[in-house]
Amino acid sequence: MSGHSEYTHVASRRVAVSCNAAFAFMSDPALLGQWSLGCFQTQQVGDSNVFKGLSLFGTGGTHVRIEPLPDLSMIRYWVGAPDALVPRISAFITPFSDQDCIVAMLAVLTPGMDGERWASLCRTHETELDLIKSQLETNFRLS
Repeated sequence: MSGHSEYTHVASRRVAVSCNAAFAFMSDPALLGQWSLGCFQTQQVGDSNVFKGLSLFGTGGTHVRIEPLPDLSMIRYWVGAPDALVPRISAFITPFSDQDCIVAMLAVLTPGMDGERWASLCRTHETELDLIKSQLETNFRLS
């Protein structure tokens, strides 16, 4: 399920795992590198809490800092240049039943992002949520 406005896009999936499992998965920088099409194969940048991954769209590297907020059941992804990260993506983990949860991702339009780039980002998040759901439910790991 998804929806968007001129400035935001929200996509969600019902996932057959616990909220704790989904939160841990979405907070793990190494696992980000196996589902994020814009930040594949993440690597830590020095000793910082910033990671860099390869964009599978051929646009170079993406820098991200993951901010888990467990009291809010939210993970905030700060994205951009290493010295100018902005909180552009947020994930929310919500219980659905005893055995599954809802994983939702919210993307926010940034200044300078044109309509084509925004539409691509929205489509990408739909695909990424399909990957997240599949990888969580099958316990898939690249390494």
